Amino acid sequence: PPPPDARAPYRRGNHLRDRTAKIEGIEFHMGSAFHESRSGEMPRRSLVGLVSDLWRDSAQLIRGEFELAKTEISEKISRARSSIVSIAAGAALALIGLAFVLDAVVQLLAIVLPEEQAPWLSPLIVGGFVALAGFGLAFIGVRQFAADPQALPHVRRSVQEDAQLVKDHMS
Repeated sequence: PPPPDARAPYRRGNHLRDRTAKIEGIEFHMGSAFHESRSGEMPRRSLVGLVSDLWRDSAQLIRGEFELAKTEISEKISRARSSIVSIAAGAALALIGLAFVLDAVVQLLAIVLPEEQAPWLSPLIVGGFVALAGFGLAFIGVRQFAADPQALPHVRRSVQEDAQLVKDHMS
């Protein structure tokens, strides 16, 4: 096996077996492209073998990225589900309370308005203000929801790290 200092882990989860090979002064840290013989020497591999190993390791890397994305998405869905239940219960109770408060405001406004216009004008005024407030809050919520650029941050960071690793090995 390579010396311990040369065995830096490839990535979280150890998706690929970490091997270090040195050929003509170039050090390779890729999956299983090279296997040491019992004598400790690195055998030469055919191009077909190297491409086959690269294909297998790339497929394994992609499967690992999909597993990471699935795990992260399921965690977010689970957190969102419990949050949504709490929000819905709170909203239902708040809505019932708001209905009583608005009824009281309508009755108070009916006292102030002329008697012939009070039955239809006071609910119209209160309803108009409530509708405007609701539309304003909904608009703000939609804008905040759409402005979340941190969708799946772990997957994004992992893919960027993988891309950098491939760039480093290609140059």
